[in-house]
Amino acid sequence: MACYMKLAALFAVVAAASAFPGHLGAAHGHQVDYYSVPKYQYGYGVNDHYTGDIKSATESRDGDLTRGSYSLVQPDGVLRTVNYVADPYHGFQAVVHNNGVPEHKGLPLH
Repeated sequence: MACYMKLAALFAVVAAASAFPGHLGAAHGHQVDYYSVPKYQYGYGVNDHYTGDIKSATESRDGDLTRGSYSLVQPDGVLRTVNYVADPYHGFQAVVHNNGVPEHKGLPLH
């Protein structure tokens, strides 16, 4: 009887593992490679003059080295650009540049 209980428990575990393969090291039916070197790049930008939302970003990674940049027009009209590099030896290092003269606009009169 105990042998049948162990066998039933084993079948239940196998059935559960088959029903949820993504939880046992696979994602969407593909094997997950935890040892490959990460490599990617992306970029995007928004240029909405109606709302004043103007910004962009780019980033690339090759192994342990990540480089990127992002910029945005601040509410005072100054363009802020941040360039950064990250690696396991020096950590995250960023350089910030502000270009332009701040303009503080008053509230609109109603």
